[in-house]
Amino acid sequence: MSREEEKQEKTKRVVVFICNGIIEGAYSTDPDLDFTVVDYDKDIDDEDALDKLFDECISDPELQNCTPSIIHPENEE
Repeated sequence: MSREEEKQEKTKRVVVFICNGIIEGAYSTDPDLDFTVVDYDKDIDDEDALDKLFDECISDPELQNCTPSIIHPENEE
């Protein structure tokens, strides 16, 4: 097995479907994975509360920053 294949085999993934601001479904390659989606609306939510959540995540040694992929169905082929 190549190194790239090993990496793909070990990579845990989560796919979240957000339709018009509503989570319609979530799927994970790891059934024990616990994940949270933070829904922030700048028009109704407190920016300080959002900053506090970011700070909590940044200071949590168990959490790692990762770059999500954002796709739109019409662009997926």
